[in-house]
Amino acid sequence: MSRSSYTKTLQQWFAHYGFPDCPLTDQELAYLWRHNFSAEQTYNIGCDVSSGFAFDDCAADIKEQHHDQNTQG
Repeated sequence: MSRSSYTKTLQQWFAHYGFPDCPLTDQELAYLWRHNFSAEQTYNIGCDVSSGFAFDDCAADIKEQHHDQNTQG
């Protein structure tokens, strides 16, 4: 998915689920896209950021959860 499609998809999801604005900045969306966060992971991060959590903490938590899932076995 291109960066512009990724950003547009997420902005549409946030609008669809009642967010008046996307809770993530363009820079944050670009960072998540560059680091291969899925749209679902990015949406979850945006929900957490909207609730008052720090972006860096949320992104690190998702990245750690993904790593843990890939190393269990």
